[in-house]
Amino acid sequence: MGARIPALVLGFALSGQAFLSATTQSLEVMTMANLTVDQLVAQLRSETPFHRAVAASRLGTLRVSDPQAIAGLLVVLRDDDPHARRSAAEALSFIDASRFPQALPVLDAALQEDLLYLPGHPTMQALVKHGAAAVPVLVRQINRGDEFRAMALSVLTLMPVGTPGVREALRDAASGPDASGLSTAANARALGHLQPGDAAGEVEAALTSDDPRVRFAALTAAMADLASPDVMSSVRTIATDANDPIRPFALVFVAERDADFARAHVADLAALLTLADWIEPLRAVGVGSVSGDPGAQPASILGRLGADAREALPALRRVAEAASAAEGSSDVSARIAVARIEGRPVSSLVDAAVADLSHADDERRAVALLTLTHLGPDARSALGVLERLPKRGEPWDAVTRMAIAAIKGEAGAPAAAGLP
Repeated sequence: MGARIPALVLGFALSGQAFLSATTQSLEVMTMANLTVDQLVAQLRSETPFHRAVAASRLGTLRVSDPQAIAGLLVVLRDDDPHARRSAAEALSFIDASRFPQALPVLDAALQEDLLYLPGHPTMQALVKHGAAAVPVLVRQINRGDEFRAMALSVLTLMPVGTPGVREALRDAASGPDASGLSTAANARALGHLQPGDAAGEVEAALTSDDPRVRFAALTAAMADLASPDVMSSVRTIATDANDPIRPFALVFVAERDADFARAHVADLAALLTLADWIEPLRAVGVGSVSGDPGAQPASILGRLGADAREALPALRRVAEAASAAEGSSDVSARIAVARIEGRPVSSLVDAAVADLSHADDERRAVALLTLTHLGPDARSALGVLERLPKRGEPWDAVTRMAIAAIKGEAGAPAAAGLP
C-alpha cells in the first residue's frame, strides 16, 4: 500500500488545479441558483463566460418571460463562448415564441454565421416554437448541405402536422443529392407530414441509384407509401438481385404484397429467418441498420402461404426450437408458421398463450402477447381475456393494445395480396 502513496500524491498534485477549479465552479453554480431574475440578467453581461452560461441556463430553467431577460439571452446567443451560446439557445427554447418573434432573426443570423450549431433537442425546440415563421430559416440550413441539411430536416419533422410550408420543404428535400432527404421523408410520412405518393418521382429515380445507401433510403420511403404503385417493378429488380445488399428488404416488401412472388421465393424467405442474414450484407457496404427482429416478417409470410411453404419447414423448425424469447419474436412467428404449414389448428397456441398471460414470469407474459399479436384474427377467442387484463403500465399496456388491434384486424401492416 505504501508504494502507491507517492503516485496518488503526485496525481493529486498534477490535477489539483483542475480539482479546485471544478470545485469553485460547483460552488458558483449553487450560489447563482439563489439569484433573482434581475441579478441573473445582470450576470448575462458578466466578463466571465462561465457566469454568462450559468445565468442563461438558470433563466431557462425558471422559464423566464421577462422582456429584459429575453433581450439579454438574444445578446448571449451571439457570445464568443460556445457554452454560453448553447445555454442561451436552450433557454430560448422555453419562451413563448408568439410573444417574442424578435428571437427568430437572431437565431437565423447566428446559424448562418456558424455561431450556433444545432447539437440537440433543446436547441431545435427554439426553432420549432416559432412554427411556420421558422420554415424559411430551416430551408436555408437544408440548402447548406452536409450535417446542416440532416439536422434541419429533423427539426422540420418536429413541427406540428399541417404547419404551413413544412410539407413542401420536406417534399423538396426528398430530391436532394444524398439519402438524408428520402430517409427524413419516410419518417415524415410516418408522422403525418407527407401524403401517399408525395415523393413518387424521387423514390423511383433513387431505386436505380448506383449507391446502395440511396437505394436503401428509397426503399424505406417506398415502404412508407411515398412511391407510386408502379414502383414495384424497380423493387422487384432489387428483390431478385442476389448481389444487392438491400435485397432482403426488397424481397420481403414484394412478398408481403404479392402471394405469387412469395410462393416462388419460399427458399429465399426461409434464408432470412435470422438477424445475421439481414445485417451482414448491409455492414459490408455501410448501409443503415436493422432494428427489432426482422426474421419475424418472413416467418409470418411463410406461415400465411400454408402448405405451399412446406420447403421452409426445416429452417422454421430450427428457429422455433433454438431461438429464445429474449432474442426476439422470430421464434413465435416460426412456431405459428410451422403449425399453419403443417395444417395443424392454432387453437393450442392460443390456449397456451392465454394461460401464460397471468404467469408470474415477465418473459412468459411477453411471449404470450407476441404470440397473440402474430396470430391476429385467429386468436379471436383470446380477445375477451385481453380486454379484461388489469392495467400494468407501459410498455405492457401498449403491447396489449397492439395485440387487441391485431386480433381485430386493425393492425397497420398490409396483408399480402392473395394470401389466405
